[in-house]
Amino acid sequence: GTNSEANSLSQNERIDLLEQLVEAGIDPRRLMPGTGCCSLPETVRLTSHAVKLGCAGVLMLPPFYYKGVGDEG
Repeated sequence: GTNSEANSLSQNERIDLLEQLVEAGIDPRRLMPGTGCCSLPETVRLTSHAVKLGCAGVLMLPPFYYKGVGDEG
């Protein structure tokens, strides 16, 4: 969803973390990384990388944005 730490990470950090999991011996076929981003090109890049690593699937949202918060809160 939109409430995880993933949205605070750069695209390269997300790629590095996924690679570290696989290098640590976690079978990528058991992983389903979240690749949905506000940017469609970033979503495509992250999804392609997960597939290349052998992930069985990904969690993906349609492109989204954060609505501006008014002065009241």
